[in-house]
Amino acid sequence: MTQKLQETQQQLLLAAKLASIGEMAASLAHELNQPLEAILLRTDMTNALIRRDDGIDEVKAARNLDKIIQEVHRASKIILHLKTFSDRGQWFMNRPTLTG
Repeated sequence: MTQKLQETQQQLLLAAKLASIGEMAASLAHELNQPLEAILLRTDMTNALIRRDDGIDEVKAARNLDKIIQEVHRASKIILHLKTFSDRGQWFMNRPTLTG
């Protein structure tokens, strides 16, 4: 009976961990999607500005390119924070112990 209880507890713990990972993945996807969508929108707008028949609006095109660069940096920061978080997790899992 005790063995069965331990197995059930382990299964519940695993299910909770998997649920947490799923929530974190959904949150990460949402956070990365925002700058990527902004990059796509600004790229489309800049492309339209470049292809206009009445000439290029260089000021608007330059402003869009600056915004694209900002969004790329934003996405890079999100990824960097994720890598930092992941590296801390690796350290925690492999940290030295007093017993060995």
